Amino acid sequence: MNPITPPPQLVQHWVDLLETCSDQKVFTVAVQWGANQELEACCSLLELSDNNAREYLQSARRLKFPELGETVLPPDGAVEPLDD
Repeated sequence: MNPITPPPQLVQHWVDLLETCSDQKVFTVAVQWGANQELEACCSLLELSDNNAREYLQSARRLKFPELGETVLPPDGAVEPLDD
């Protein structure tokens, strides 16, 4: 399995969330998971050359939206059910 491909258990978790959350919210969580995987892969490459570059890339890519506050997904991508 490609490291950016979500594990079957996580995909099932997202499918289960579709029963209680809007499609848009669940798809947003799934896309965020994929973006986080890509970012971590890039950071791992940067870490080989310069740890400061890793921190800079993370801070530049992890935008904070005032209306949502700081949103951080756990590494496994699992989330609590969202309110619609």
